[in-house]
Amino acid sequence: GAELQATVLQLEEEKQQREAALQSERGRFEEEKQQLGNLIANLQSSLSESQRAQEELQQDLRAQEGRGGGQARGGGRAGWPPSTPSTRRRCGERDSALQQLQQLGEANAALSSQLQAVAQARDAGQAAWAEEKTELSRRVSELEGRILELGAQQQQQGAAEELRARLRELEGRLRDSQQRLADREKLARENTRLQERLLFLEEIPAEHRGDPGG
Repeated sequence: GAELQATVLQLEEEKQQREAALQSERGRFEEEKQQLGNLIANLQSSLSESQRAQEELQQDLRAQEGRGGGQARGGGRAGWPPSTPSTRRRCGERDSALQQLQQLGEANAALSSQLQAVAQARDAGQAAWAEEKTELSRRVSELEGRILELGAQQQQQGAAEELRARLRELEGRLRDSQQRLADREKLARENTRLQERLLFLEEIPAEHRGDPGG
């Protein structure tokens, strides 16, 4: 009984530890999920802004090229616009815009790659949590089943102990009854012997009863 009770207590303690671990892991997962969700939202916002800036810059470049083409048709040698401070400034602006456009393209690619990596990490975390949750829940269920099983055994052992105690009580009462019966039989035999002795003495003549030589 004591060993079984110790086993039940040990299983109860392990069950509580598993449940605490499950709760802790759930909290950690929810926190990481929220952090990754915020990071994904920020990356998506940054990517959208960068893509919008890229589109605006591309529109500006197309507009500049349109203006430059018109000037080229009206101006310099071999279709080239005349070299003036204005055209040189526009060429510099165009080169700067092209460089910015390239940088934006690279930034967008990096943001997209980072966004994909974070989304994969989030999915992997969800899969790992689901697997760990399943394993912990399974172990908790196993412990609960084992505890119930041992509890039933405890009840059975308790009932058996009660029956054994009852049996010992009945055995003791039986021994007492047997002893009383043996005492009564002994008394009966003694009584019979005394009665026989009395009858014997009554049959002896009175003058011989006190004679030692009888």
